[in-house]
Amino acid sequence: MNVEEIKIRRANPKDIPAIVAHNQNAAKEMEGKSIDSNILTQGVELICKSGNENLGFYVVAQVENKIVASLRIFYEWSPWRNATFWWIQNVFVIKEWRHKGIYSKMHSYLLKNIEKDQKVCGLRLFTDIENIPAQKAYTKSNMKPEKSILFEVDLIYDKDYI
Repeated sequence: MNVEEIKIRRANPKDIPAIVAHNQNAAKEMEGKSIDSNILTQGVELICKSGNENLGFYVVAQVENKIVASLRIFYEWSPWRNATFWWIQNVFVIKEWRHKGIYSKMHSYLLKNIEKDQKVCGLRLFTDIENIPAQKAYTKSNMKPEKSILFEVDLIYDKDYI
């Protein structure tokens, strides 16, 4: 496989089944969670079909007719910069396609698109503290760790809050 064979593009509605599968696999692999397929499919469809840019968008990596990776972008307004950060979320690369430069190519695609938009001030993401391979990939893409810790209240998957 040659890196030039990998096509990076914004997702379209035809990519929904692959994106849903990637999200399910990521949840199981990284967090040991099983995600409700109906809820997940509806959420992915809303992003891919609604045309509502406020929801963000998906980017996919395609080799021939197969979607081998996907990620989602959502937005955070930064008053400190008077601009928007693009947050990378739900990164997933199919196992047999890992360590082939796919995330790096997706990251470059995002940076090229950011350079065209002066209202975007950067990229951010969070990853599991134990996901060392992902941290290495992000560092290799010139991302730097922040000193923040994520806190959440999950009213869907964490029943302890209810």
